[in-house]
Amino acid sequence: MAKITFLGTAGAVASAQRDNTSLLLADDSGEKFLIDCPGSPVRKLAKLGLDYREISNLILTHSHVDHIYGVPSLIHSQYRLGNRINIFATQKSLFLVRGLISFHGLEDTKKFPEISFHTIPADKNNFLFFQGEKTIISSFPVKHTPDSIGLKISFKDPALTCVYSGDTAFSQTVVEEAKNADYLIHDCACPSRFAEELEQMHTSALVLGEIAEEAKVKTLIPIHFLTEIDFKMEEIENEIRKNFSGNLMIPSDFDCLELKPQLS
Repeated sequence: MAKITFLGTAGAVASAQRDNTSLLLADDSGEKFLIDCPGSPVRKLAKLGLDYREISNLILTHSHVDHIYGVPSLIHSQYRLGNRINIFATQKSLFLVRGLISFHGLEDTKKFPEISFHTIPADKNNFLFFQGEKTIISSFPVKHTPDSIGLKISFKDPALTCVYSGDTAFSQTVVEEAKNADYLIHDCACPSRFAEELEQMHTSALVLGEIAEEAKVKTLIPIHFLTEIDFKMEEIENEIRKNFSGNLMIPSDFDCLELKPQLS
């Protein structure tokens, strides 16, 4: 059964309880994808009993530092494995990651993994960039930075859909991509009382409830909480519930979700 593990659930500023947002997607064919790569990915995987040497696919949703700064560490840790890592990202993210890899001297394929770079257009809807035995992944643009993307992940058996917004302000594209999705994992920076300065880049809990209800998603998972702002998760839940009537899961770091078809 496919699983998503929440390696981090915070925004740009990590806390003692929450690291920067990152997800591990594993399907039941053995494919694993690290979606964004902050912090120490090897340590976080080790805490879960997972083998960092099995990570051969990275998806980077945009070029902000809290989404890419762990990439050199992951590559450096895979010393002399003779393996390959695929990095899927937009042009700007790939440019920065290539620079980090070069700066840290990680280009020698006799010592470090061979890196295969795959460009995702930042401005195209439904851009299919991975099709495997069990899993199909496509991208779509969102409203954060010009190079920011969201992801639509479709599984074949059992058939279900999981949409990940990445960092984003309200986006009608996300609403359309998430129509009737089994799961929507969506930016939820803070309660609406703090949102005025953030609404061009992120989504408040109140607006997120409206998005999920309009899209008729079955299970909503807010993520990317701003830990430098003082609020409680109860306030996030209460605001979402003002508009959203479906299933709601508020994740903590290291929570693991088994993906199953959701009832309406």
